Amino acid sequence: MAKSSLTLLACLVAVAFLVGVTAQKNRMCPLCSNYSLPTCGTDGVTYVNPCMLDCKAGRMGVTKKHLGPCGCSLEDQLKDKKCIQGPG
Repeated sequence: MAKSSLTLLACLVAVAFLVGVTAQKNRMCPLCSNYSLPTCGTDGVTYVNPCMLDCKAGRMGVTKKHLGPCGCSLEDQLKDKKCIQGPG
């Protein structure tokens, strides 16, 4: 009986740990406002603004590729070329 209780306790601790890790990875970015300044990350995803890129993707080594949506360089934006919105 004691062995099964110990096993159950160990399983519950493991589940609690995994839930905590997952929640931390998916946390919101409370210090970022939602101002719009589309920013393309090196992962090909367009983020709402540089702060959101740093918060959401910075932990995974993603950095800013350029301002503006992915698929549209700053040079293209200045030339008024039609840009294709990247994923995200």
